[in-house]
Amino acid sequence: MPIKCDSKYKYRGVKKNALKEFDLVVGNPPYGGVGLKEITPELEKALLRFDVWRNDKDQPELFDKSQIEILGLGDKRKERLEKFPIEILFIDRFIQLTKPGGHIAIIIPDGILSNANLHYVREFIADNVKVDAIVSLPRDTFKNVGTSAKTSILFMTKPLDGKIESLDYPIFLA
Repeated sequence: MPIKCDSKYKYRGVKKNALKEFDLVVGNPPYGGVGLKEITPELEKALLRFDVWRNDKDQPELFDKSQIEILGLGDKRKERLEKFPIEILFIDRFIQLTKPGGHIAIIIPDGILSNANLHYVREFIADNVKVDAIVSLPRDTFKNVGTSAKTSILFMTKPLDGKIESLDYPIFLA
């Protein structure tokens, strides 16, 4: 049964510098697209606010240099932007918006949890929050909006002191 939102709440937006202000951040970001398409000066400036974007040293190259030249892709940033999964930016932003001790629940495609070339995202998550639970959703959860993407809900807590002391802790899986 699809969930319908008939809320009477009038959304007024988030204040401009709302970092570390929310006790709970919940969302189902867009995913499955092909990237952000084109770099504009405004977009590049906005992307620099994201740790996971600035930290490109940990990200694998999508193509080696010779392939980039052969394919005529040119600028590495352009290539990276066109292939960069937007849902990763949402994970980063949710972490930024959550206050220490706050909680995050985000629906993500399972590829973030399992694809070898996205290991840097899992490392980013492990470095910044404690993963409390991963709840796998049935493939047809979002069939009413035309997708059969396999997804999970990732539940996380931002540490009070900003430090993850150990990676050895229980994670609820369902």
